[in-house]
Amino acid sequence: MFTGTDLALRSILNGLLAVAAAAYGIGAVAIVIAVRAEPARASRFVRLAAIAKVGPPLVGLVCLGFMMDAIDLRPGHEADVMLRWPPLLPQVAALSVGAAFLVGLLAGSGPFATAFATGGPMALLSGLVWAVAGIFLAAGWREDAETVKAGLQAAPADLVSFFKYLTLFPLVAMVMAAAGAGIGRVCHGLLGLPGGAQEGVRRTVSQSAEPAGRPSAPVPTPAAPPLPTPGPPVPDPARARSLPPLALPEPATNSGRWPSRLLIALGILLMVPAGCDLLTPKARLVISNPVGGAVLAHPPSEVALTYSDELSHSSSVRVRRTVTLDWAGGEEATGGTPVAEATGESALSVDRRTLRARLPDGLPGGLYLVEWTTVRARGGKERHGDLYFGVRMKVPRFIRNGGTSRERDPYERDRREMLGGGVLAVLLGIASRWYANALQGR
Repeated sequence: MFTGTDLALRSILNGLLAVAAAAYGIGAVAIVIAVRAEPARASRFVRLAAIAKVGPPLVGLVCLGFMMDAIDLRPGHEADVMLRWPPLLPQVAALSVGAAFLVGLLAGSGPFATAFATGGPMALLSGLVWAVAGIFLAAGWREDAETVKAGLQAAPADLVSFFKYLTLFPLVAMVMAAAGAGIGRVCHGLLGLPGGAQEGVRRTVSQSAEPAGRPSAPVPTPAAPPLPTPGPPVPDPARARSLPPLALPEPATNSGRWPSRLLIALGILLMVPAGCDLLTPKARLVISNPVGGAVLAHPPSEVALTYSDELSHSSSVRVRRTVTLDWAGGEEATGGTPVAEATGESALSVDRRTLRARLPDGLPGGLYLVEWTTVRARGGKERHGDLYFGVRMKVPRFIRNGGTSRERDPYERDRREMLGGGVLAVLLGIASRWYANALQGR
């Protein structure tokens, strides 16, 4: 079972992204060297640049991991899937188009192969789920067709949304990957990269000219004219054949700078939004009542959370009971029974810095979970947090070890990785520019 807090899965996904980024970096350096290298050496670097083709399958596995990480099958958490999947869809689209564009630019890969490599893992998962659902529906239809038909007509909205997003994820990944690979392949040719359209034209022209030094077939000497007639001197054919062929114009010196400029521009495009998001002020939790990890003799009348800045009306707080104490003091896990929820203006204090949720009277003892979602009133990203407190019950040690009160930005890690990727792209662009200048003897 994969949950949103599965650290092992997150480590695997980050490792796959790191391997894909390394493959793209090696491919970018190899293609820059191939542009400025001699034809005899360029082919080796072109083959090395094909390592970028491993990027789309790795990104496809990462997107599959996103889907599996969002599925939370714990009792009482089924509806959370609908809250996690919609924000992941833009990330899957961005990863797919970026990975496909780079592999099209560096290796000239076709859009169809890249689309299936990127969306294939998700399409396989989606197909398996649809196949299992179809088998169960077919079996039920043979048993009682009317019951199945009534059940489909009264299907819950969450179930319909589940299958909708299950189908959307691979489709969006394939469409975006095909578009990105097509644009990258066009740029591959326009920039004159090895294997591109301009290089093919130059190769055709160079092959049409006879190389210097190639022995020519003997040509019979023409008979001498009977009488010399005055006129312009006639060049000797044998001497003309010994002259070197017409030199082809060299590609423009700026062609080697385009890949480095493209890498630097891509890095800046990644760094600017990620840096701005990280530097944006955030409303952080200052104090809570009750505090995280507290053990109370009686249930509180309300839960209050105070923040460092004003909050937007889209902020919310909810309380759930995860463990209930019976009359004999025995603990019974409930899976997250809803207790109270407050959102909008009714949950905010006058100064808009405190979130409150009133609790009903007569609550039993047990372990309570407080979850909140906050947005800064003057612009900012959504933040999530949670804390546990007990009523006549201690908060378990494994929960206290993770922190009595936890607050997090769900996309802060992604923005840090985007910032790091932008810095890496800029450094690769600068390094490739320096290497191209060194090859030119500047």
